This record gives sequence, structure tokens and C-alpha cells, in this order.
Amino acid sequence: MAAGDIKKQVIDYSIKAYSNKESAMAYEVATNQPVSVPLPLVDRTREIVSVKRGVAGFRSRTEGSVAIDLPSDFHHQELMDVNPLDQEAVIEFSNRYGLLWLPKAVDESVELPIMQSVRRDWSQPPLHRAGNDPQIEIGEIQIALRLLRAAMCSWIAYCDNASLTNAWTAENLSPPMGDDQAMRWFLAVINPGLVSSHPAVVLVDADDTGQDRTVGLGATHVVPFYDAICARIYNDIVTGAPYAYCENEPCNRRFLTKRTDNDRSRVRTTGLQYCSDRCKQNQDSRQYRRRQKAQQET
Repeated sequence: MAAGDIKKQVIDYSIKAYSNKESAMAYEVATNQPVSVPLPLVDRTREIVSVKRGVAGFRSRTEGSVAIDLPSDFHHQELMDVNPLDQEAVIEFSNRYGLLWLPKAVDESVELPIMQSVRRDWSQPPLHRAGNDPQIEIGEIQIALRLLRAAMCSWIAYCDNASLTNAWTAENLSPPMGDDQAMRWFLAVINPGLVSSHPAVVLVDADDTGQDRTVGLGATHVVPFYDAICARIYNDIVTGAPYAYCENEPCNRRFLTKRTDNDRSRVRTTGLQYCSDRCKQNQDSRQYRRRQKAQQET
């Protein structure tokens, strides 16, 4: 039996064992509208150019696109692959996809763990506060990543009827006092990032110009990076589709859509075994080498 199969069986068994217990969850997760929110372009106007004592200096981007179209499964792939504790990786992540900062409601939350230690130096405010210096604490970007990753894993655990504590402790955050508090933390992370997903009246050119409602007057052209990730998690909740395990042994990530070779996601169909074409190719190669080795041994 392949190592990935063993790992999957262990995970499935733990889920089954937990589901046989009486859940302490007092809430059922629902959304206030039955449809997914649109996924507009993401703001990429700022880039980090220097870091000194944990403070990143940034400027308006002088070359390259100032907006980026993220894959719909970005929260399953790139978000879960980046290491929030690796400062160099965080800077590269920010400059590639957009500067990540905490919404005001998250930054000032009294509910979420360790928020009081996000910023060591309050003389360098985040973007939503007064101040002219184009600087942001690396710690703020790191805590934003950790909170979003914890929220994503909380939703996966909720779908599996598993305990939500590990979703937060795995990100070096304080353990919630039960699943109820974990879901309140989940709301405190996600809902402030959904503000830009509000409905809007859009004016579309009446002439036959090919213009549609996504680019009409009043449309939201770009959203903050934090909001873009929250919208993707929200759409998973609306969809309600079960996650699958990637059967590539080193990967084993949960996914809804499959990546193609050009790094775009496509709608998942029943029976997919791999989260990406790359994972399928890697596992096929691994299985081929095993067969070759077995033939040589016999």
C-alpha cells in the first residue's frame, strides 16, 4: 500500500471516530445569500523595496501590472504553500500577489488571539490609519497569513466534523476554548474581508461596445488582497461541495478544483484524484519508478 493511501486512511479514520462523538458545536454555518460572490482583480499597486528591523518599506509599483487575476483556488494552493514564518518567502509572496494588510475590524478585534502583538511600533501605522510613511510591519503581513490559513483549515475541519483546535495551533496561534469560539474567530477573520463583495449598481455602455457589468461604471475593479482570499473561502461555503484529497503522496492537500499546467483552476468534476496536472504527473512518475524497481528485484 502506498504511503499516501496509508496517510489518507489514518485521516479518514480520525474523522470517522470524531463524527461518532456528540459534537459540542452550537452553531450551524450558513451564508446570508445563496450565490457566490464575484472574484474581481486584486490590488497589486504596492511593492516592498526594503526591510529594516522588521519594518517593510514599500512604494507604488513602477513596472508590471498593478492588478492581478488570482486563480479561484488560490486559497487551497498558494496560500497554504507559503510559510508565514519565513520572512523572505513572505516578502516574495507579497510582491508577487499583492501587499497583505489587516482590515481595521480585524486589527482592532478583541476576539482574535494575539492581535495586541501584531505591531511592535505604533508610530508606523497600517494603511487604514493616519500616517504618511509608506511602511508596514512584516509582522502584520505574517499574522494576516496565519489568520487566513487558520480560517481556511477551520472550514475544512468543520466540513469533516473534526475538532477545529488544530487549525489555529498549527499556525502558532492560541488554542480556542472549544469549537464554538473557533467559529467566532472564523467569523472575525472572514467577514471584515467580505466588505468589498457588496452588491453595486453598475452603468454599462448602451452602445454595442462589448462592455459588460464587470467593467461598467461603478463596478469594483480591484479589491485588497486580504478581501480576495476571504471571498474565495466564502465561495467554498456557498458551494458546499465536499473537498477531495490529492493522491500525490507528498501533497495530500484538500481541493475543490484541479490546476492545469498553466496554473489556472477549472471546475472540479466527480472522481478527480489530483489537485493539479503537476501532482498527477509526479505521482505517475513515482508509481512508474516503483514498478521498474519491483521488476528489477524479481
